Amino acid sequence: MERKIGILITQIKQHLDRILGKMLLEYGIDAFNGAQGRILYVLWNHDNIAIRELAERTGLANATLTAMLDRMEEKQLLERKPAPGDRRKHLIALTAKARLLEKEYRAVTDRMTALTYRGFTPEESTRIEACLERILRNVREAETRRKISPGTSSTVKENTMNRNELIQTVQTMIAAPSCCQELKSAGQNWLNAVGTAEENAAWNTLVAEMKEDVSTLDRTIPFFESELGARIFGAAKAEALAAHARDIKAKGAKWCDCPACAAGAKILESLD
Repeated sequence: MERKIGILITQIKQHLDRILGKMLLEYGIDAFNGAQGRILYVLWNHDNIAIRELAERTGLANATLTAMLDRMEEKQLLERKPAPGDRRKHLIALTAKARLLEKEYRAVTDRMTALTYRGFTPEESTRIEACLERILRNVREAETRRKISPGTSSTVKENTMNRNELIQTVQTMIAAPSCCQELKSAGQNWLNAVGTAEENAAWNTLVAEMKEDVSTLDRTIPFFESELGARIFGAAKAEALAAHARDIKAKGAKWCDCPACAAGAKILESLD
C-alpha cells in the first residue's frame, strides 16, 4: 500500500502557512511573517539560546536561519549577545519589541490549534502528536546516520530547471525595478558563487530570501488594501494595484506578477 505521509505533511504545512499569514494580518501583526513567527515562538519559550539549538528547535537550515536572523535583527525583533564565558560565541535573544508581540501571536496560535484539532477528541489529539513525534525521531535519526546537518535544505542540483535557465531567471529577477535590495544581494551573491565551494550555501540563502520577498497574491492584496500600502504608493495607485491583483487571482493566478516576483515564483515553483 502506498503511503502518503510526505505529501500530506507538505499539503498541511502549505495550508497552515496561508491561514497563519491571514490571521497575522487580522491581528495587525505585520512586524514579521509566519516563518519568522516560528523563530519567535521558540525564543518566547527558550530565550537566549545558541544558533545551533535554535536550528534544531525550528528545523530550519543553518543558511536559511542565518539569513532570517539577519532580517529580524534589522527589524529589532532579536539581538545577538556574547555567550557568558566565551565571547567568541553568540546567543540569540528577544528584544523588548518582540516580547510585546507575544500575546497577540499566542492568540493566533491558539486559533490555529483549535482549527487544526477540530473534531478530534483529546485522546485522538494525543495519539496524533505521539505518532508525529515518532516520525520526527525517525527522520532525525536518518539525518544523523547519513551525516546530514540538521535542517539541510535543497541544493541547486535538485532544481528542475537546468543551470542556464536558473542563472538567467535569477539575473532577470535581480534586474527588475521591483526587486528589493535584500533579494538583489542574495541573488548576486549566488551568481558570484556559482561553480565554487560556496555555491550551495549561497543558494540556500537565496531560496530563503525568495520565500521572504516573493509574494503570493494572498499576501499582496491585503498589503495594497492596507493603510501602509496607501501611504507607500498613494491611495489611487494602491487601489489600482489591489484591483489588478484581485483580477489576476480570479483568473487563477497565485503569485504577484511584477517582474521580480514572476521570476522568483518560477524558481520557487520549480523547487516544489
